[in-house]
Amino acid sequence: MLKKKLLKFAIYCIPAGLISCTVSPLIKNPHPHPPSGFLGFHTTNNGMRYWKYVEPQFKNKERPDFCKKKMMAMDAGIFFLYCYQIKELPNQNLYSITKCSYYPETSYGSFGEIQKRFKCSEKQEDEIYSDVERDRAIRFFGDGIPSSFEVGIINFKAWLAIIGFILIVFGGIGILLIWFLISIFQISFNLIKKGISNR
Repeated sequence: MLKKKLLKFAIYCIPAGLISCTVSPLIKNPHPHPPSGFLGFHTTNNGMRYWKYVEPQFKNKERPDFCKKKMMAMDAGIFFLYCYQIKELPNQNLYSITKCSYYPETSYGSFGEIQKRFKCSEKQEDEIYSDVERDRAIRFFGDGIPSSFEVGIINFKAWLAIIGFILIVFGGIGILLIWFLISIFQISFNLIKKGISNR
């Protein structure tokens, strides 16, 4: 009876998990640069908090509209910072970009020590942003704040992926493995019992 219930539950879990994992990527992510690469190890986050460390290396001392912090989860603290400063051109969202590389020597350090770990240089090419792209970049990578709707969609997508993974790995494959082990134990027990009774 228990075996049948476990098998039935596992059979339901696997397609439910597959549906959950399939629906998650179909929902458009409002984040301009959602996690990518293997298991989402490539991430792009708000880097404005590093402006105070890199400002001395900038020709233009005006606070950027936004800064993007790009890193890989396995890079031991190394990351790249891209700061976007708008050019004074009429009716154009043309941005100059300064790229900074950060290579940590230790986890901690004084303000001056952290400053020295950044190496910055202005990129040759500029980037044009539409009004919508600029506003969204400021919300996610600047001094703005993403809307409640955007945060809700991002969290919903993440939860769908997590639930799908749990249903497939633990609810489906895991329970099938338990069902398989129970079957082996039952067969072994019956064979031992039959051997004892034949003596």
